[in-house]
Amino acid sequence: MRLARTLLKAAIVLAFAAAALGGAAALGSTLFEQPPRDAADFAQRVEAASERADDRKPTKAERRYARVLNALCLRQRPAEEALGKPETVGEIPAWYRRARPVFSRHRAQFAALRPPRSYRGEVDELLTLERQAIGLFDRLVERLRSGDRAAFDEMRLASERLSAQSEELLVQLGGLGCIHD
Repeated sequence: MRLARTLLKAAIVLAFAAAALGGAAALGSTLFEQPPRDAADFAQRVEAASERADDRKPTKAERRYARVLNALCLRQRPAEEALGKPETVGEIPAWYRRARPVFSRHRAQFAALRPPRSYRGEVDELLTLERQAIGLFDRLVERLRSGDRAAFDEMRLASERLSAQSEELLVQLGGLGCIHD
């Protein structure tokens, strides 16, 4: 039932984006941006990215956002835990049908938070990951319903990838309370 745990973990993490799909985080959210127009634009982007160095202490606004984000995640956790986990591959479609509205509601609550300017890129990326994940899971669950067992392996691999990317972004936002074991 490694898939069930992985699927639940990915869906929960992605609910705070959900979600959402690994190199964009490593590339500083530039995967979905237009390439630099010229050397000055490139230099500006490099400088902006270097302002987010790991050794820098979070600002007061960033610490406040992390507290609000963690509180939100902790309030949402009981509803997520109440969903349980599917025990078999055949149970995944019914479980997802119950889980999807919960995750969508939690994503909307996350999206309603007002991040500090320095976190907007990570938040936007998480929300993008969530939208992509929901679409992916919708398609894969439909394939499972039709008896396509190859979708199981795709879902597991996609869940692991999405979960890792989302967790990386949540760590950057200080949202450790949003990451499930």
